[in-house]
Amino acid sequence: MKGTWRVFRAELYRLLRSRATHLTALGLGLVPVLHVVAARSFESAQRLEAARSGRELLGLEEGRGWVPMIDAWRVGLALGALLLLIHGARAIAGDRERGVLRLASTRTASRWALAAGRVLLGPFLAVAVTAICGFTAWATASLWFEFGDLVEDGDVILEAAELRHELWVALGSALPALWGVHALGLLISALSRGGTLAVATSVALFLAFDLFKASLGLARYWCFATFSPSLLDESAMAEMVGMAHGYSDAGYTQALVRMGFLLPGPQAALLAIAAAVVLSRRRL
Repeated sequence: MKGTWRVFRAELYRLLRSRATHLTALGLGLVPVLHVVAARSFESAQRLEAARSGRELLGLEEGRGWVPMIDAWRVGLALGALLLLIHGARAIAGDRERGVLRLASTRTASRWALAAGRVLLGPFLAVAVTAICGFTAWATASLWFEFGDLVEDGDVILEAAELRHELWVALGSALPALWGVHALGLLISALSRGGTLAVATSVALFLAFDLFKASLGLARYWCFATFSPSLLDESAMAEMVGMAHGYSDAGYTQALVRMGFLLPGPQAALLAIAAAVVLSRRRL
């Protein structure tokens, strides 16, 4: 795949230098901030109402920062998944419209390299999206909440160290799925003639699966998209919100954790290979 590294560096440089990228990253980072602010406002209203009525406010006594932080992180990742999908969908079809693919292929980059160089951006973008959402969620939640053991009625429900471990596991299972979402966008982009059509098709397909995945039963866990945070979220991050609330039945089973780590990566690789095959056979 001659020219893969060159294509990757060119795409990364173009991405980092784009003003649209900077604005998108800013908007993505603001989503967890607003979510935490909304959670803080809701809690303040509850406390005020409880004080006025003279009733006791039930819930966690310590470790109240985990819920708003994890939930805000999850919401940010759901938006980030859509952004990754859109980026992948525009990557090939958009460059085909502008003639960039044809130009690159005449400068010692094979067709496989044109796809592979863009595929390599997927893991980088998935980590970047996760880091942006995580930092802004943590930084905002730290202003008003504490991150300690989950304590309710004087009993420790879950220790902070265990909760941090489970959070890293949930994030680890989400990253391959996010790469799969980006790879899906690339495949549809390779199949499409225009960027607008590629974006519309990929978003419609992703949202359709999200809406109907519950009807698939346990079979839905064989698809990488189930492990990605989404609007109707069933990912490990969604289960982490329940754990942060102290619910004893929340959290993935060990079997689902293994599936979340093992399935999305190979599926993303297959989607990426399919995108490269399609691109190698179609006119630029």
